[in-house]
Amino acid sequence: MPVRRDVRDLHPKFQGLVGEWLRRCAAKGWLVLITETRRDDALQRAYWSRGRRPLADVATLYRAQGLTPPTAAENLSTITNAQTARDSWHYYGLALDFVPLYRAAAADWDYTPTDPADHWDEIEQAAEELGFLWGGDWPTRKDRPHLEYHPARTLDEARAWAIAHPGAWEFPL
Repeated sequence: MPVRRDVRDLHPKFQGLVGEWLRRCAAKGWLVLITETRRDDALQRAYWSRGRRPLADVATLYRAQGLTPPTAAENLSTITNAQTARDSWHYYGLALDFVPLYRAAAADWDYTPTDPADHWDEIEQAAEELGFLWGGDWPTRKDRPHLEYHPARTLDEARAWAIAHPGAWEFPL
C-alpha cells in the first residue's frame, strides 16, 4: 500500500481533532502538510528495516511500497522502533506525521527555534492543547514530525484488541 496522507484515513475521533488542529494552525498563519496517516504492515516493515537490514533488502522493501530507497548513509540509522504495523499508533489511525510549510510553501524539516519563521513549537503546542502526544517530547529518539492520540490507552491494549478483532483497525477510544 502506498503512503497514506488523507486525514479521512484516520480514526473518526482523531479526524475531528486533526481538523480542529489544522484550523487553529491556519488561523495563526502556520501552514501544515500531513505527510502520513495510516500504515499497513508492509509499509511499517519497510520503515523498520532501515538501519537494520542490508541496503539491498531495504531498497527492495521500499520500492515495493512506492518509496525512494534510502542512501547507504541514510541506511546507517533507524527511523522507527515499531517492527510491525500493530506496534505503531499509525496502524490504528491514531497517529500522523506532518511538516510545517514555510516561505513559498517549502517544507520546513529543520527545527530551528531561534528562527522567528520556525513554528514547530507553536504547532505542537496547538496539538497538545487538543490532547495529542508529540514525538518531540519523547525521552529517547525525538520524532518531531509525529503526533498521536490515544487518551489513557496503551499499545498493549490496542494489540490485544487487534488480535481479538482480525482485520479491524478502528481501536475503540
